[in-house]
Amino acid sequence: MAPPSELTGKGRPVTTAGVEPPLAAPAPPMPPGAVFAASYLFAGVAALALVSSVGTFFAIPEFSHHRSEEAADGAAGDLAAYGLTAFAVLTIVFGGVCLLLSLLDGRGRQGARVTTWVVGALSVCFNVALLTVGIYDSVPWYGDMTRVVAVGMLLLTLGAVTLLALPVSHGYFRAARSARQSERPPFTPPPTAPPPGHPPAHANQPPPPTYLPPPPGTPPPPPHHPPPPPLQDARRPVAVTTAMAVLVGIAVVTLVAAVVEIRTYQAVLNWLDDYQRAMEKQTAPYGIDVAFPRLPDTAAGSTAIVVVALVAAAALMIGLALAIRLPRPRARIMALVATALFAALATGRGLLTATSQATMSRLAEESQRLKESMGAGQYQDPFPSFTEIHPQWAYQAVYLTTTLAVLGYIAVFVLLVLRGSNAWFAMAGNRAHQYAPPPPYLGQGYGQYPSR
Repeated sequence: MAPPSELTGKGRPVTTAGVEPPLAAPAPPMPPGAVFAASYLFAGVAALALVSSVGTFFAIPEFSHHRSEEAADGAAGDLAAYGLTAFAVLTIVFGGVCLLLSLLDGRGRQGARVTTWVVGALSVCFNVALLTVGIYDSVPWYGDMTRVVAVGMLLLTLGAVTLLALPVSHGYFRAARSARQSERPPFTPPPTAPPPGHPPAHANQPPPPTYLPPPPGTPPPPPHHPPPPPLQDARRPVAVTTAMAVLVGIAVVTLVAAVVEIRTYQAVLNWLDDYQRAMEKQTAPYGIDVAFPRLPDTAAGSTAIVVVALVAAAALMIGLALAIRLPRPRARIMALVATALFAALATGRGLLTATSQATMSRLAEESQRLKESMGAGQYQDPFPSFTEIHPQWAYQAVYLTTTLAVLGYIAVFVLLVLRGSNAWFAMAGNRAHQYAPPPPYLGQGYGQYPSR
């Protein structure tokens, strides 16, 4: 008796009836560069939505106070606060929807692609309205931030929906849908019971064959190579694991820098309070009321922008650490570009801080020289020194966090360009090129399913 299966001369298994087993389901296609970029652009829209929501929470007290003074009614301020709170919450929800759509677009979901077009159109209309109306100009820094975020959302949204409409993107979504449909098991109706008094159908006749045998003289099908093993089983190099840990550490340092900015803002407010009290003491005998209502708003605006930018950078570092945990070549390229860019930005921030400190030191020297020229005891300065508006510990904290961040960025860049890391990330591209699922071979003039 012949064995149940044997190998042909080309090393391909066949059954005893000469019928080849069905081919494995094709692997899901890799997203092209257009879809990959569109997904990250729409994720950028989600990040900008988060920036807008955080800035809105910062602007609620100032906007509410301005509305109360403008309408001479505290209820108007409360209503404005409720409106801004609802706007911030809706912005967070919108950002979550954009992030979910970006993930589904990368996986080739046609419904997510259509929904992205709809949400993108609504986003474009809303941002154009924000740029046209300008209802938040009463708080200058918040109005400027809103316009910057709206322009960024417009550019990212238009880029994402345009890339998703390209022919290469359409082909990818169609191939992904075909791959998902091929993975579904075929539907087989349940067997029906024979009428009473009749034997079962399978008692006297063999089951129908799944495939019809090829006629004599038909050439054999092309050889089929099995799909490559999953990439998750590949051993991650130590350099890549270290780069992931360094990216998480950079995120922690960036969050610490955000906390330092908030503490610095509190120190600036304390200095302004001391300066205002000193001015009131000096001008009280003359009946002059001194107040600086615009200075806290200016400090709050710059602090909010810096804090939001640092939190977004920390979130991006964590996202890059998660992206490079698998050998994705595009994730490695994005990590290299992001680390180089953020290293330059961190260096620029350190240089700006050093310039600011040098300027304040020069002002302190000029002030001291003025006091000495007026003579000791003749000039008594009742005001706090301008050098105290930005405490020394804040400068030191900025220098420390900036140095750690720049060193971390350099370390990640070096670790990802090592030979072992390069070979590990190239594994995904090599496997994708080596394996292409063949089309179903039906032969010539045969191979139709008996039931069709």
